[in-house]
Amino acid sequence: MPPSQNTTPELYLSLLSGRHSDVSHLSTEQCHPFPNDPDRLMDLLDALAAVCIRKEKGEVFFVSLAMDLKAVTLYVSSNKSVPATVISHLHKIQGQLKELRKVVEPNPSIPADNETSPDPNKTQSRTDGELELQKTIYEHSYSKLRRRFFKRAPAILAIYKTTVKSLQANDKDAERLHLTHWALEHIQGLLQNDRPPCSLTDLIETIDGMSAVWRDCLNAAGSEDILTRWDNLIYADRIRKLSLRRLLKKLFTLHHHIRTITRIAWSRRLSPFLEGQFDVVSVPAARGDISITFSQQDVLPVIFPLGEQKELLVCDELLKRLREKATNEGIELKNGTKLSMKTVVHAESTLLAYHLQHLDINPYHYFGGSKLSCHGCATLFSSFNLVAESFHHPQFFTKGCHNKIYLRWSCPSLLPLEQSKRLQPGTPSLDTEVRKKMIAALSTELSAYVNELRAVVEGPSRPQLDSTTASGDSRESAKEGRRLLKVRMEAGMCE
Repeated sequence: MPPSQNTTPELYLSLLSGRHSDVSHLSTEQCHPFPNDPDRLMDLLDALAAVCIRKEKGEVFFVSLAMDLKAVTLYVSSNKSVPATVISHLHKIQGQLKELRKVVEPNPSIPADNETSPDPNKTQSRTDGELELQKTIYEHSYSKLRRRFFKRAPAILAIYKTTVKSLQANDKDAERLHLTHWALEHIQGLLQNDRPPCSLTDLIETIDGMSAVWRDCLNAAGSEDILTRWDNLIYADRIRKLSLRRLLKKLFTLHHHIRTITRIAWSRRLSPFLEGQFDVVSVPAARGDISITFSQQDVLPVIFPLGEQKELLVCDELLKRLREKATNEGIELKNGTKLSMKTVVHAESTLLAYHLQHLDINPYHYFGGSKLSCHGCATLFSSFNLVAESFHHPQFFTKGCHNKIYLRWSCPSLLPLEQSKRLQPGTPSLDTEVRKKMIAALSTELSAYVNELRAVVEGPSRPQLDSTTASGDSRESAKEGRRLLKVRMEAGMCE
């Protein structure tokens, strides 16, 4: 199809937006570009981005890192302007990590590249320091944690006893489920107010104990695994809100991020975070402008390239789904065919453009994010990486994508405005080559989507995969976690 002024990545994404898909992809699972990551910077950057979240919903943060022996700079971008409170929050975390480092006694017998705690026997000073750091992060992220809990927990608690009875669990699993039932009800009481409770320590220690209890089986997938049996029993593939595994993973996410961040205090390799100059830079939000017409006349040549028969019924079905998508996103199409609006470029795309426009900065080639990328951002990154070497740029990566498509997504300009103006007409540029790669990839997807519509394959949308994950906690034993929860439960019963 010959290119036209309306042939843009935004056009193809919009036409694809009605597609039903629940495929999530983690670029760090297979063949990721960081096979040797001794400092585990990917997990750390994801954690730092995640703890920037303060609101219940609507916030997304991405973080990049520039580090040498004398200084560390974090670059923070958001889907909106980065609040000053986030910058001060990250500085406060770094200050508390510096204080925590003072009470950690390095063990000379442990090799310098070992990233575990140099002193597994916690002193009271260290315990107090870790708790203060936890309280700082929990207080900042309280609203998000509360929303995550109440999104799933009340419905699960309503069926908890009957489900446990039906499971007929063995003694060990029955004890886990009993302790968890008490803990969830206890947490529900602590989270009643929309502001952090005075008993924040109680909340933290209860979640810590639960995490330890489930450490060995949270990610197990065997048919006899108790969480798998729970999900099978209540058909969690159709009613994901009732999945106990999903609730626990969501509830423990902040806990695991804090563990990852705390590691800075005793990591020798990450010492520049605490010993050198520390700066946090707010990356300015990038703006976009979308203007697309979705009349049959405009869409038919795109979905049916030159030489193909134009099928009006397929086009009508595609446009019908697009309009439904617009309605779901609260977007009004002018005259039913015109999409025109100002937008804010997504956080990770803004960060990519920022570093390509500030080549004096040499960031780590992985951007940490508070959630997985959307389909537009993922396509932008993969397309950029295909041409990066030819323009003498390094490749950049994020954790992966959840494949959702947003009509408000706009492609950023990767080149500085002044440089774009100096280009001679017809000269290949980074922006034009990246957009070509994006359109090529999205065009292939659009062809497959059109074939689906042609076959009239319809049905209810399947649920999207959640865009965050939680890893296991290796710092506390399940046995100790059960002991602590028992103590807390018994103490609560005596009140």
